[in-house]
Parts: sequence; C-alpha cells; structure tokens
Amino acid sequence: MIGSSTDSAGASAHPTTPLVAWQERLHDHFGRLATERKASDWPLFALEHGLSAAERDALARDVRAVTVLGPPSRDFPLPWIVYAAEIGYEYEGEKYWPVFKEYTPGWDDQWRDYVRRRFMQFAATYNGAIPEGAWAGHFSIIAWPITHGILPRDLQRQLAELLYYARTTFRSETFRSAEALGRHLEANSHHSSSRFRQFAENTTLLGQIALALLLQETDSPIGTANAATNPASDVSRLHPATLARITADLSRERDAGEWLNEARSAARYRVRGVARIPLRSAGVQDRASGRQADRAEPIADQNLLSAVPRHRFVLRETSPHEWQVRLYFPNLAPLLDQIPHAGDVLMRAQGRVTPPRGPLLARGRIITEQWPGLTLSEWPKPGAVLLTFEQAPPELRAFLETSFRAPSGGTWLFAIGADGQAREQGARVLRSGASYLLLGPTQTNNPAGGLIPVGLACTGVFGLRIDVPDGISESFGAVLEILGLEVAHTLDVWPAGLPVAEWTGDGSAEWLVGDAITLGVRADRRIAELSVGVDDEPTVCLTPEEQGTDHVAFLTLPALEEGRHRIVLSVPGPNIQSSPGRRSDERALEGALDVWVRPPRVSARDGTGVLSLLTQPQAPSLEDVWDGRCEFYVAAPGAATMRCRVTFTAKGKTEPLVHRQLHGLPIPLDTATWREAFEHRVRDAASEHYDEAHACVLQFEWQR
Repeated sequence: MIGSSTDSAGASAHPTTPLVAWQERLHDHFGRLATERKASDWPLFALEHGLSAAERDALARDVRAVTVLGPPSRDFPLPWIVYAAEIGYEYEGEKYWPVFKEYTPGWDDQWRDYVRRRFMQFAATYNGAIPEGAWAGHFSIIAWPITHGILPRDLQRQLAELLYYARTTFRSETFRSAEALGRHLEANSHHSSSRFRQFAENTTLLGQIALALLLQETDSPIGTANAATNPASDVSRLHPATLARITADLSRERDAGEWLNEARSAARYRVRGVARIPLRSAGVQDRASGRQADRAEPIADQNLLSAVPRHRFVLRETSPHEWQVRLYFPNLAPLLDQIPHAGDVLMRAQGRVTPPRGPLLARGRIITEQWPGLTLSEWPKPGAVLLTFEQAPPELRAFLETSFRAPSGGTWLFAIGADGQAREQGARVLRSGASYLLLGPTQTNNPAGGLIPVGLACTGVFGLRIDVPDGISESFGAVLEILGLEVAHTLDVWPAGLPVAEWTGDGSAEWLVGDAITLGVRADRRIAELSVGVDDEPTVCLTPEEQGTDHVAFLTLPALEEGRHRIVLSVPGPNIQSSPGRRSDERALEGALDVWVRPPRVSARDGTGVLSLLTQPQAPSLEDVWDGRCEFYVAAPGAATMRCRVTFTAKGKTEPLVHRQLHGLPIPLDTATWREAFEHRVRDAASEHYDEAHACVLQFEWQR
C-alpha cells in the first residue's frame, strides 16, 4: 500500500482520521484496475476512482476536515491524490495552487511537494500515468494532478471539435496504437488554443482519451447511461464510470455531442477488423522505464519525402510581356505526426525563402494553407535550399534541404495554362498550338524567329516566349533542337470522372487515399490499343472503347497507395502492333501524369458549417478574382439562398478599403452566376480602390 516510505510531510498524526476508510477502499479499487490492465500496459489515472458525485463530495469534506488539523499524513495518500485530481479536472488554465488553497482551508503551500511525491508513488504502485511533454517539464508539480484529471472541463469541447475535424484524416494505421492516434491528433491541433496544444504534447494521454471516447462505447448515443462500455473490448481504456462522466459533461457543451458522434462513426469504420489496439506502437517503450523512449526512432527520409509533393514555380503575367515569379510550397501538415516538435516550429516560426536575403513566409502558413506562396524578386542560385526555419528539428531540416532545392543550371520550361499562368514542366516537350516560357540565367539579345523576349520582375533570370504553331517548319524545329526542346504529337491525359483533389493542367494531379483514378486520353489518331505503366510495375496493354469521333478514351485504375506515383500511357504507332511486355516506341504517342495520393486534410475550423466551397485555382489571387479567372462552385444543402461579403484591404491594414454585400445568391452558386454578380455589383464600386488593394476576402453565409 502507498505510504510505506517516509517523507517530511508528516507522520501518522491522525489515527482516527476519516481518511482510513477512503484509503482502504481506493487501494482495493486501484489495485483491481492495475491488475486488469497489467498485460496491456494501459496507465491508470486517479480520476478513475469510481466514486459517485455524492461520494466525491463526502471525500472532499473529509480531506478538508483533516487539513485544518495539520499537514497531510503519508499513511493516507490516496484520498489526497483523488482530491487533487478532482481539482485538476476542474482546472481552467489559471493558477492551480490558488484554487487548491481556496478549496482547502488550512492548506500550507509548503506541502505542495507532498502531492508530487504521492503521485509519483501512485504511478509506481499502480502503473499510474506519468506527465509528458514540454509543459509537464516546466510545471513538474501541478502536471501530476492535472494529468490525472485526464481531460479538464475547459478542454473537452476543443477535443470534441478536433476529433470531428480530424475524422476525415483517419486511416487504419492512425489506430495502430493510442500513442499513434495521439501524435496524429497533436499534429492537427494547430487551430486549437495554446492551452490545448500544451495538453496535446502528452500524446499517449491524448490518444488514450481519444480511443476511449471513439471506441470504448456501444451504439448508444453520447451521454446515455450505457454509452461508456464496449463488451467487445478486451480491456477498458478508461474506467467506465469515469468515461461516462466525461462524455456526459462533454455532451452538455454546444455541438460537442454531435461532433463526437460523427467522429466515432468515422473511427469505427477505420478500425473494422482490428482486434486489439496497444498503448504504444511496436518498438516504442514507456519513457518511464528508462528504455527506448517514444518518438525516439526517426522516420526514414524516404517516408517523409513521399508524404508531400514538390514545390512549384509559377509565372504570372502582370502586363503584356511582363511576368512575375511566384514560388509555392506544399502544405506540410502531413509531417507533423512524423517529426517530433515540427508543429511548434512550423506554426510559430517564420520561414526564410531562398536564404539569406529572401522573403519571409509568415508563421503558420506552411500548415494552414494548401499551397502557401510568395513573390520572388531574385532567382535562387542553382541547387540552393529554398526554405529554412530556425531551430528546426534535425529530421525537418534534412527534409527541407532534400525536398526544396532550386532547379539546377540550364534552362527551365514553363507551360502557359488556360488561366494565364505558366507552370514549370518536367519534360522538355512542346505541343502544337500551345505557348511556353523558357527561362535561363543568360539573356538572349537577338532571338531567332518564333522566340519573343519577355520581362521578368525577378533578377538573375531571363525569359523567352515560345508560341508553337500547328505546323513546325524545318528552321523552327532546328531552333528548338538547339534549345533542347522537341515537339510531340498529340496525346493528352487528364483526370476524368469525379473532381480530384487538385489538377493544375501541367501534368500533375492529386487524389485522395482510397479513390479510384479515372483518366481521359485524347490522341490525334485512333486509339486501338493503350499501354499503361504505373511506377515500376509491368506495362499493361488495354483495348479501350473510344467515345465519339475525337479519338477520346477513358480508363479507370485501382486506387493507389499513399505517396507519389507516375502513370505513363502510350498509343502505338499506326503500323506497329505492340504485345504484352513490350512497348512500341517508334512513332508512338506517349503521355505521363504525375500523381500524388494523400489523405484528406483537416478542415479549417472557422465556423463554415455545412457550406462547401470549391475554387479553381484552389488558392486564387486577387488578380484571379478581379479578372474573372476563377471557377466557383458553392453549395449548402438545405439552404435556399446565400449572401457574400466582398472586402478589399490594403497591405498591412485591417480596415477595408471597400466592401460590398451580395444578397440573394442562388444555391448552388456556379461560375457564371458568380461572375455576373461580381461584374455588376462589385467591380464598379471597387474599381477606384483596386490599385491600392492587396487582398480580397470573400465571406459566404447561407440563409434558410
């Protein structure tokens, strides 16, 4: 029984204390729980005492009655531990000890260390939870009662909200252990309060609580009497009475019960067929044991490299023959649950682009925006690292240095898309009727026919525009050959079917994990046979059915694993028959698509409700909106109409230059309707402020 060792808090000064009965009862209770969980290694919390509300009040009265008589006795620690954990459960982020002292007449602050010692002994005797994380290291005493309060009331709504918005990112491997789930949730908690992020640093505790809330229940709704048990579970992750109490308190919070029900449905779908979920993943030991600590084993570089796509250079025409260079980085949120402490750096530190003199990327943008970008005034040196963060963990620094490097020397080809923007091309192949920009480190003073010099608002790089005619002359073909370019016959490949996560028109696209890949193929000849190769897998020959007379065919591939892939399609030449295992390259048409398969991202939690907004491009600029280059689709099931507030602001200012309300917009709202409303109700009113404007904010609200 706890209390066999000596300490300075006091001896058995109260032999007739009412705490004797509480000590014996709690010792038996915690002893049984510890025995039940011994094989699973799930830690035990003081809040799992199993007492009713009336019994909790009675214990508190007895503890307070004893306190006025003198310091707490080492012979009766468990009532004190439960009492301190109960105050931890009510903790709201303010000072713990002043609240403790207010609730406990006669308390002397010199006795604080008694509480920490008794909790440490509780952890050793009953396999109790041990505080983890940077916050616990700084507040080594109060971390114990707050940790053993499991989920303080002021954090319950935030956890329900996090589970709701993270539900779309749940995969089977997310539930490989409680610690893995906790790390995943911590990685997606950057929208939460600083207090919640401190709480989430203890990823094992966070995962254990989340698993209990998501899985340790029957099909009963949140808050019902039998919602806290799961007969199919081999071990309770939290004591049923404690879990019932937390879920009942949580369900009283606005929207929290519905959030939790939605998250539970998503989690149960992902863990179908999973027999048992351990506390920690294989090979990760309890840090209290002195063996290998959790998170100690670094993730392989290759796993990190496949987690996100590469950066993008994009050129925007600001005036005739004048172009601006933009650099976009992918969202790095997928790295947060793979690299320890990466979230703290990426959320709170500014990124330096093309150091040492490059622009700064505002803190948090790299994990809150899908494709954060900025304008370059100087072209980076070949092979230079494009993005750095101060105090980045070694794994993150290695990832940035490997993934984000400037293109090597030579020239760089950009294809001008339908939206007027030019995107970097991987292959140096031109298509008839298309337009391109060729960038290089040296200026061409007297370009050959067909090459038009363009200006770039970026030092260290020069550009030529190439408009490829339908018919290529011999002289023009020779010029292209000198530049290392060639003109391909037509074979277009694009995503078809349901909208994909992203398609930029430059030969790269994003799909979500689990989605089948449907492609459209168009050639300048009949598609009698189509060869398909995915990554290093053997080429498969198909006989697609053409649609119409435009030599267009469609095919569907099975869902690909998460990560980067390359799909290569080819149509044999007209006089050559290909056979399985052999691809005909002579006079064949070939097209490729770079694919990134990723899990869904957690939505920004800003009160959007059921409103859904799709735009193309996904991160439109002010110019895109103003010039009508955006494709819009807004839906709100169950709503009749919506309104949109359009606000223009100057750089560095919060007060709007001008704003307009668009009332009575139909649902769904399509591109044509949006452009007409913007043209007639916004453009004229805002035109005099456009040159001064730096940003345009669109706020949609639906109306029943």
